[in-house]
Amino acid sequence: MMSLTPFLMFEGRAREAIDLYTSVVPRSSVDSVVYFPAEAQPEGEPEGEVTGEPAPQLVMMAGVSLDGQTVKINDTPITHGFTFTPSTSLYFQTDDPAEYETVLSGLGHDGSFLMSDSDEYDFAARFAWLNDRLGVSWQLALAPSV
Repeated sequence: MMSLTPFLMFEGRAREAIDLYTSVVPRSSVDSVVYFPAEAQPEGEPEGEVTGEPAPQLVMMAGVSLDGQTVKINDTPITHGFTFTPSTSLYFQTDDPAEYETVLSGLGHDGSFLMSDSDEYDFAARFAWLNDRLGVSWQLALAPSV
């Protein structure tokens, strides 16, 4: 058996992503979350130095189901010279206008649009392409009426 699963790597914001995606995408759930042990947390700014709040615990590996699609999510304890790019995106399609609106407004909040929500595309009744507030690229489509 083989499976192909999207994998999203964050720098300290994996838990925020898990909470955002499972609250916005319908029929979603958190399947598993394993955190790095305290001694394996990355070096750098000491907890609470800037905000007075404890630093978030980093996610070693999480599995979520987003509308039935498994997605793996984690935090990297290493700072990399790269992050997300719009050339790779998650494509969400629904035939329910209310679901489309919920996902569009939830992911679009504090995000940036690459293609504004529009009904002028031949391949979808409505379509938008955006980067959410965490930098992950999403293409959202309302299926055309048949």
